[in-house]
Amino acid sequence: MRASFRERGWGESAHVYLDPRLPDAAYDPMAYQLEEAERELRLQLGFGPVRPDVFVYFDTRLLLATSCVNEGVAEYYDGALHVAVTGRDEGQSVLHQYAHHALTSHGLLGPAWAQEGLALLLASETWWSEPRWLQQVADSPLELEALEQDLPEKLPSREAALFSAQAAVMVSCAADAYEDHLAGLVEALGASIAHDELSYQLPELAEPSNLSACLEGLLP
Repeated sequence: MRASFRERGWGESAHVYLDPRLPDAAYDPMAYQLEEAERELRLQLGFGPVRPDVFVYFDTRLLLATSCVNEGVAEYYDGALHVAVTGRDEGQSVLHQYAHHALTSHGLLGPAWAQEGLALLLASETWWSEPRWLQQVADSPLELEALEQDLPEKLPSREAALFSAQAAVMVSCAADAYEDHLAGLVEALGASIAHDELSYQLPELAEPSNLSACLEGLLP
């Protein structure tokens, strides 16, 4: 990919790689969105990571062909940010994926539900709070073990959406216990990896036994 994409420097050590089918003019709006994401994450989390490399695709076909994510994905994070230009505003998608990078760089390598839920809320995505998704979470909640280990972008599209919705519910409820909200939750999780085992502190309000009460507060 680095050999075929056009390379542009972005800061001291990071690069933006443009799909050769994209015009050079695609760089400026993407750089602007990335820098806006940086500012927003510093505001909400109180820290910012070293800039990642970014791959910008003309469409989702090539993005999907070079990854193992599901067919509904238009962006993902694997240590670098991968974003397809889809003709819509990519700002929210860029912020979501940059949030994954910021959290990972800060040491939050898991659990998967916290990574995904935090990214959704940091990007101000609200689709998960629609009654139809909250009701599906209430009717068919996922087990905590699956929420800790599965990666939503690798699940079939509907399962991925349900995973993300439940993750956002858990994060939304758990973060309410902290004065600095999402930043407080990140620190309270205390996530770490030792001998390939994930260790973290499950907040009381994110425990499965509290899911029903949490949903009652979110459902209209």
